[in-house]
Amino acid sequence: MEYDFRTDILLIADDFYDAYKRCREGKNPVHFDGAIKYSACNIPAIVNGSFALELYFKIMLPPKTWGHKLKELYDNLSSEIKCEIKAAVTFHLTKLAWGKQFEEYLEDLNNVFVDWRYICEKNYAIGYLGNRINEYLQVLEILIPVVKEITYKYKKNL
Repeated sequence: MEYDFRTDILLIADDFYDAYKRCREGKNPVHFDGAIKYSACNIPAIVNGSFALELYFKIMLPPKTWGHKLKELYDNLSSEIKCEIKAAVTFHLTKLAWGKQFEEYLEDLNNVFVDWRYICEKNYAIGYLGNRINEYLQVLEILIPVVKEITYKYKKNL
């Protein structure tokens, strides 16, 4: 089958990252109590952002690497790449209110793509729709651009 668009994984990762950023723009009209408010599409942002991150990791891994678990994908990266990612984000992550280490944030995000893409079918409590949504969005905001930049750097050498 021939496609009318390019299916390069790097371009697709960039598309999902762009979709994440559009979801976060706060331009989406919401009709509530007779008023129109503008807000971000947070759940689609988390799904698109986590999938972009997954694809960026997979680009730096052997072809046909499977799975959605971000921590496992990260753990399979070379030591050099892992150190570079961690060094680039640690300072920014320490400014977040949750006071976690990089590995803890990555573990929290581990299965977020799978958990959130069908969140309407699950019976999640406050942990997902409360403080967690803010944590995920803030961590993704720090992590994705760094991983994208590092992916482009190492893509040339892979």
